[in-house]
Amino acid sequence: MIKETMAKDDFPNDLLTEILFTLSTKSLLRFKSVSRSWCSLIDDPFFVKSHHQISTEINRNSKFIVQGTDGQMFTISLLDSCNKVVNNVDPPLCLENMILRGSCNGLVCLTDPENAILCNISTKDYCKVRFPPFQETTISLSYGFGYDSISDDYKVVRVDYFYSKQIESYTSDIQVYSLRKDSWNSPQSNTLSCIQSSYRFKEDDAVLVSGALHWVASRNSLNYHDEPYFAIALNLAEETSSKIVLPKTNTEPVMGVIEGCFAVTCYDYTTDLPDADIWVMKDYMVEESWTKLLRMSFMVGLGKPLRPITYSRSGNKILLHSPCCVHLYHPGNGEEYITDCSYYGLAIGPYAESLVSISAYKGCWQKTGRIKQKENSAEM
Repeated sequence: MIKETMAKDDFPNDLLTEILFTLSTKSLLRFKSVSRSWCSLIDDPFFVKSHHQISTEINRNSKFIVQGTDGQMFTISLLDSCNKVVNNVDPPLCLENMILRGSCNGLVCLTDPENAILCNISTKDYCKVRFPPFQETTISLSYGFGYDSISDDYKVVRVDYFYSKQIESYTSDIQVYSLRKDSWNSPQSNTLSCIQSSYRFKEDDAVLVSGALHWVASRNSLNYHDEPYFAIALNLAEETSSKIVLPKTNTEPVMGVIEGCFAVTCYDYTTDLPDADIWVMKDYMVEESWTKLLRMSFMVGLGKPLRPITYSRSGNKILLHSPCCVHLYHPGNGEEYITDCSYYGLAIGPYAESLVSISAYKGCWQKTGRIKQKENSAEM
């Protein structure tokens, strides 16, 4: 009886939509069974995007997905403490031998040795995509995952760094998977070709900022450790690349994102006890906008590579990630220290529940093309 009453059009559609916007993804999935009209509304692409935007704003800087050292995943909610909430994730598939590579709009990207897996943790919707063949002389692999807002598409990127016998030098092979097209391609552009042959991409997974994936890179030579470091940005919409000059450092920097801005941690080894500087690029792609956010002493950083993740909601602490651990850094007033969280994570990324349907996206570019071909044939 209650279900029948709810299914009636007792509410103006605009009011109903506003109410549904405030509900959790879990509740909305249940309410899809109320009626066909509710199901249609909740599945509507505009509703899905709007609901995710609202959810992201509510949970801004506070919710993350973490893959633990045992391979399992969980979400954490960081308000002002490091151990606020821990929720175990019940994935729709076995996570054995899988590594979390990135997260975006409620979707996560994982890889195993042969496949990329895109998964919506909330809806249990997922797809497995087989990688193109690797190079025979592969030295290292790095990955990235992000959203192309121009094409409304989700893309996985794999960078295969290898020795080319043909050119007798080291080079990179970049492959991009489009969820809409359900296919891999190798982007071709003059700038990308130059970067592939001139720089070595580091094995750390890419950082997503302003619609582009970013890797730390160095000059392509046997003595690359002695060369300056750069960031290589791959624009997901145009599938073109550009080089970003980083703050001066003589060691490999660690990339991150703070308040939506590209950020790096650089270590200063000119002193007996190296300090770590966190820099933020206030205006994207503007070299002059690099601003030093803070400096951490060696004892605070514990000598680990620390990736900046976000501010705490109060703005007086910074979430950092080092290999296998998550930390909160407290600058304090003349006193600084790090709180180690009670959980250990191999990988961490921003997370907000969403209704994004992987099944609806996958191959829809080809489906749309086939429908148009049929329509054109019918008209003829």
